[in-house]
Amino acid sequence: MVKKISPLAPKSFPKVPDIKGVKIGTAKSGVKYKGRNDIFTAIFDKGTSVAGVFTQSKIPAEPVNFCKKNIVDGKAKALVVNAGFANAFTGVKGKKINKSISSNVKKILKCNEKDIFICSTGVIGEQIPLRPTNKSITQSLRNSSSNWKDCSKAITTTDTFPKASGRKIMIDDQEVSLAGIAKGSGMISPNMATMLAFIFTDAAIDNRVLQTLLNLELRNSFNAITVSFGIRNFDNLEKGLSEIFRVLKPNGALIILETSVPTKFPFKQGYQFHSKIILPIVGKLFSKDKVAYSYLSKSASVFPFGDRLNNILQNIGFINVENKPQTFGVATIYTATKLR
Repeated sequence: MVKKISPLAPKSFPKVPDIKGVKIGTAKSGVKYKGRNDIFTAIFDKGTSVAGVFTQSKIPAEPVNFCKKNIVDGKAKALVVNAGFANAFTGVKGKKINKSISSNVKKILKCNEKDIFICSTGVIGEQIPLRPTNKSITQSLRNSSSNWKDCSKAITTTDTFPKASGRKIMIDDQEVSLAGIAKGSGMISPNMATMLAFIFTDAAIDNRVLQTLLNLELRNSFNAITVSFGIRNFDNLEKGLSEIFRVLKPNGALIILETSVPTKFPFKQGYQFHSKIILPIVGKLFSKDKVAYSYLSKSASVFPFGDRLNNILQNIGFINVENKPQTFGVATIYTATKLR
């Protein structure tokens, strides 16, 4: 299946400079995706500082717990990222997977486990196949590359294009290089959530200063945020939308596509017949559960669509709030802008 490339995709991949002291690599494990890289690694020179932010979810994936523990020391030797399996909701086995991966990396690089960082992205609840994954990690660590496009592609899952940025600047007559790659933000609340993003620089910065700078910049760093059929599932709608407002840059755009309920005859009556009669029958036939497929219509019926959602967005601080019903009103597109 060929993915339709997002209209937000740039016309070409940006120029991203090499970073002194960082050796990058990619490899194919073949366990989830055929014919493409799904492993990205980075090896850092001795003394490299590290800073990071993580989801505030109370049920984070095991790699998040692993990295939060190791980042306290402020030093890094290796970063390992696999795409295809998130190692989330994997329990004790998830911890063992991290241990196996870190032991493999530790053996190859002859470093301490506390200087290794592991990130995983993909489906939840499934175990990472360790044998092919560790084999491909070994290949990636031993095969250096300077191709940031390959690296940014290797960490993607449902992304329709690789995301990267890079720049060279002068600071006190010294040239400093920066490179960054990211995978799509399936959701961004609370604080990073399922998003992965990595920034590399050859600037000599103390880890405490680096952490402070990172925290400051993350307050408002997104040019635009799009959400498709997601905000209806927020535990707290106002809080979730406030988090989106917080991380948007001034003049940043928010676009939401969400379910709604038709209000005009005869579409209102047709929608009610379909959602209350047809969907439950289909659910019972295919899942043997008489209440299957009923969640969609129930959640849509209580969701504050249309002008009510407009008012919520305006109360949070968004301006230029508009809504445009689609397909006779069964879905609605909302657009809004952050002024400050």
